[in-house]
Order: sequence, then structure tokens, then C-alpha cells
Amino acid sequence: MEPTIFILIMLIIFLASVIMGVTSFGFALIAVPLLNLLLPLKVLVPVLILYGVITDIILLLPIYRHLDLKGMGYLVGPGSWASRWGPGC
Repeated sequence: MEPTIFILIMLIIFLASVIMGVTSFGFALIAVPLLNLLLPLKVLVPVLILYGVITDIILLLPIYRHLDLKGMGYLVGPGSWASRWGPGC
């Protein structure tokens, strides 16, 4: 891979990360179309999934002790049930 392409990839990921930091969503919305011009989707999708998981873990570490996991269970349980057996399935 040429250095200029690598630098361009880093700039696109940085731009998408800034958008995600400001709006709390939109990383893939920015990164996938732009990076698809430089990389094939077979490479791009797994790399961005790994990047997203690592980024989310890094963001979660400082606030983990403040999470109410029991309260989240009350939301996740019915939500996952409704999405599986709810209307439209």
C-alpha cells in the first residue's frame, strides 16, 4: 500500500471519528462510502467492525462503574423480545 493511500485512509477514519464524537453516531455513515473508494468491502467491513468494538470499549472503560446494568436489563430484555416476535416479523 502506498503511503499516500495510507495517509488518506487515516484522514478519513479521523474525520469519521470526529463526526462520531460530536454527534454520537455516523462513523460508518462517513467512513464506509469514502473508504470503499480505496479498499474493497471484504477488507473494509471487518476492519471497521474491529475498530468500532475497540473504540466502544475504550469509551466504556471510564464510565463502566456508573452503569446500571440491572436497569439496562429491564430495557434490553423486552426490547429484544419485541424485535424478535413483535409486529412485522
